[in-house]
Amino acid sequence: MRRPWLKRLGLAFGSLLGVLLLTELAFRAAGIGDAEPYVPRLNGKVPFIPSGIEGMVAMVPNPGAEFRFYGKPVSINAEGFRGAPPQAADAGKLRVVAIGDSYAFGWGMGEEETWPARLEAALNARGRPARV
Repeated sequence: MRRPWLKRLGLAFGSLLGVLLLTELAFRAAGIGDAEPYVPRLNGKVPFIPSGIEGMVAMVPNPGAEFRFYGKPVSINAEGFRGAPPQAADAGKLRVVAIGDSYAFGWGMGEEETWPARLEAALNARGRPARV
């Protein structure tokens, strides 16, 4: 039992693959795709910059940037973190590091509205001195 449609499907798939391969080679030969990454601007300032890690498409906070987002002030300290710069550890004070994405950063929120700031306030209110 012959299946002529299977042969045509294979030919169509092979042709599509060939066209895509030739297009990729043409783009590479022309240098298309080696462009600088897009750097967004907010209120004329650059809040985030490319990570600089080879092969990683990510943006990191721009140290020293201050801007407003959805009407909320956002400041990035010299170390590249949001808010006040880290202070030396105090004896007896719990230190917590918040690692995450836009939720941990508090995108679109004021500094005191972020969950790390709220965690710090809750711990301090319960008598457990903390710095988050």
